[in-house]
Amino acid sequence: MTKQERMAKAMREYADALDCVRTPSGELFYLDGKTRLEIAWHLARALGPDAVIKRRPMTPGPGQLAGMVDWVPIDTPDIPDPTSAVGEIPDPQTLVDSLPWHVRTRIEGAFT
Repeated sequence: MTKQERMAKAMREYADALDCVRTPSGELFYLDGKTRLEIAWHLARALGPDAVIKRRPMTPGPGQLAGMVDWVPIDTPDIPDPTSAVGEIPDPQTLVDSLPWHVRTRIEGAFT
């Protein structure tokens, strides 16, 4: 089986797995066919031994949310990604310090 055939098979399996997804809280949600196939294609390209893309952090800029990532070809040089769910648990203060000033919440006052 060729790499492309393996990825197509993986995409079909992911698409089946995304059909009426049950959440950890027990809720059931439905993805329409196009959305389900698009997500399945992305997963097939990003996961497993045949992956052709990988996660890469984006440099924050005007109009971008902090922690945004892009998906780039697998052979693109790595950049450390502090927002990944994989690896060491980061220090919460480091995450707060990485937020741009304009998205930090500052609440002052006496509340009862």
